[in-house]
Amino acid sequence: MRKIRLLMATMATTLLGTFVMPLVAVHALPTTTTVVKSSDIAVNFTDVSANPTKWLFYNDETDQVDSTLGSFVTGPSTPPAGVGSAQISVSGTQRRNLATYQFSGTPLASITELKYSTYNSSTGNGGGSQRSGYLQFNVDFNGSDTWQKRLTYVPANNGTVTQNHWNQWDAISSGTAKWTYSGANWPTTGQSGDTAKTWGQILVDYPTARIRVSDAQLSIRVGEPYADGYTENIDKVVFGTASSTKVFDFEPMVGPPTSKDQCKNDGWKTFNNPSFKNQGKCIQYVEEHRSPEEVKGTLKLSGPNQKIVFNVSGNDDDHGWFKHNKKDTVEYWNYDYPGVLHYKADVLCVGGDRSMNEARVMFQIPQGYPGLSGLYIVSYAKEVKHGTDLYGHAATGDLATATAWCKTGTGFAPAMYPVVKGEVEIN
Repeated sequence: MRKIRLLMATMATTLLGTFVMPLVAVHALPTTTTVVKSSDIAVNFTDVSANPTKWLFYNDETDQVDSTLGSFVTGPSTPPAGVGSAQISVSGTQRRNLATYQFSGTPLASITELKYSTYNSSTGNGGGSQRSGYLQFNVDFNGSDTWQKRLTYVPANNGTVTQNHWNQWDAISSGTAKWTYSGANWPTTGQSGDTAKTWGQILVDYPTARIRVSDAQLSIRVGEPYADGYTENIDKVVFGTASSTKVFDFEPMVGPPTSKDQCKNDGWKTFNNPSFKNQGKCIQYVEEHRSPEEVKGTLKLSGPNQKIVFNVSGNDDDHGWFKHNKKDTVEYWNYDYPGVLHYKADVLCVGGDRSMNEARVMFQIPQGYPGLSGLYIVSYAKEVKHGTDLYGHAATGDLATATAWCKTGTGFAPAMYPVVKGEVEIN
């Protein structure tokens, strides 16, 4: 963890000043819940040092932050907070952590609540049923802020891990929760590091102990030197002190909404990408970001020499799926194709974002063009005010793929071509 220690050291003075202030008798602040999504996860050490409140996926074997080591999923079953959870899969001797550095310098004596929940599926679990993600943090026993290893809370030492079920772990549990030490021997007492101490006993033996300041990782680790891998889901991490309680809810990205109906009947509450204050704000977003109703214009392109004419003036309520008998068409020429490729096709779908002046227009190459007929084309056009418009397209023989490209943009990666003449209007 040398890199993290160096990056976090610059914050030590400020953080020490924050956390060692004497406690006074005040009413506990309201509990705050933070929803953590994949877009909130740190991607490197710079992210962590710039914003220590971020969560991250950490490779404990290589000392690297790697956002690909975990994911955010719906479920499994009914999570303790929200509809989703963080998920980590390991194999062999892999060790992966869901971690944060935001509790730097917190005295152990001031921690009043420390909980988290895990779900261990029996499917694909080739090892023991009692293994589960365990909580750990870098500890400073004597205030020197040197590397003094970790304290570890193992669920199997504190209860029974029930597979295919959400388990909540209370790592303090009125002082009775059992912890071990990652060093060979506990400092001062000299007991083996494997000797379990209750949280209460730790506070007696080390009254000034704290979470380390300059290397403050607190994490739930999935994986040990197991012969077989497994998958762990993690949700609802709770960290409380006399001054505040923080709850962290790990959720997949949901949204954005694409129709007004998705906002109704409390549907607006399900979205977090973006989130909305009420149904009206959700409907307003749909109105502002709906697919274009009109795509008109002619573009001439180079590399190869091409021309495309958009004649789309549909007024479909779904803003996306047009019937063949409408007058909406695309006409296309490729002058570098042997004998010139030229056809007119019905528009099957229009997607995009009207607020960004972007459109995706889907059509199918008609019969009569061997090797090309039947392919679905999704064209991308962007109207650039006071500049040159943009154009690109991609082809596929699969209707479902083309429809997803058009309606949502998922997986759509068009080849872009220089626009040498013309313009397109998108409304």
